[in-house]
Amino acid sequence: MKKIFSGAWNGIANIVENVCNFMIDAVNWVIRQLNKIHIDVPDWVTDLTGMTGFGFNIPLLSNVQLPRLAKGAVIPANSEFLAVLGDQKNGRNLEAPENLIRQIVREETGSQTVTLQINADGNAKEFVRWLRFELSREDSRRGVRLVQGGAY
Repeated sequence: MKKIFSGAWNGIANIVENVCNFMIDAVNWVIRQLNKIHIDVPDWVTDLTGMTGFGFNIPLLSNVQLPRLAKGAVIPANSEFLAVLGDQKNGRNLEAPENLIRQIVREETGSQTVTLQINADGNAKEFVRWLRFELSREDSRRGVRLVQGGAY
């Protein structure tokens, strides 16, 4: 059943994408034809106005691609959007409210040591501020000091 519904949903999403992109391609064809129009003006008009001619220069429209959460997404509250789920090639896709994910991480890590590897992009001070805030919040929640000595 899962494969049937997944296949059906992916088929519907692909049809919607293809229909939208077909219409966009048709509009882009019209835009390309209009952009080919250029009318030169006589020299005396150029002498008076500085204008050498006129025509169209309309930018083309971009194709539509429905978001797929397997690539990752942060979805703000009350911001519904259409998405295709479960299209990743390996691993599992987890879609849940942020608070639930944080609760699961807290419960699963418990008092175990957690290793965090960060690739700094030159803004290490921002990360340190964030880490201090999170450690302080966790200290308050647990009623214990996570880092000895009081300095983070």
